[in-house]
Amino acid sequence: MRVHTSILQGKNTGFGLFAARGRDEGRPVCHPLRTPTVDYLLFDLSYAADGVHTLEAMASTRQEHHERVMAEVREVLEWAWARFPDGHGPVEDGADWHHDLQVRVDAEGWHEVRLTLACSSRFVEAFTTRFASQD
Repeated sequence: MRVHTSILQGKNTGFGLFAARGRDEGRPVCHPLRTPTVDYLLFDLSYAADGVHTLEAMASTRQEHHERVMAEVREVLEWAWARFPDGHGPVEDGADWHHDLQVRVDAEGWHEVRLTLACSSRFVEAFTTRFASQD
C-alpha cells in the first residue's frame, strides 16, 4: 500500500504547505514549509509498505530561473550528503537514500528539472524535519 503525500511550494505565493493524508484518520494534515530557499521545487512523497519511499521534486522554468532551481536541487542534495554521508545507495539493500536527477529543455525553451529520491523511513523523517515545520 502506498500513502501519497505532497510538499507544495509555489513561486511567489508567499507560503508553502506540507500536506499529508493521515494513515488512520484519512484527513489532510498541513504544515508550513520552514525554509524560504525552496521556491521552485514541488515535492511529492509516496510511502511504501516495503520501506522504500519516494520523494520526487519537479520544476519547470524559463532559462532565467534555471540556475535558481539548480541551487535548490544542490541545497537538497548537499543536505542529504551531509546528513547521511554513508547512506547513499540502493535503499532496498539497506542504504538510506539514492537519487536520480534529470534535466531537459523542451522546444519552447522551458527547463524541466526532476529530482527523485528513493529513501528510507529515517531519511523521510529527517527530510520533513528539515524542510517542513512541525508546528
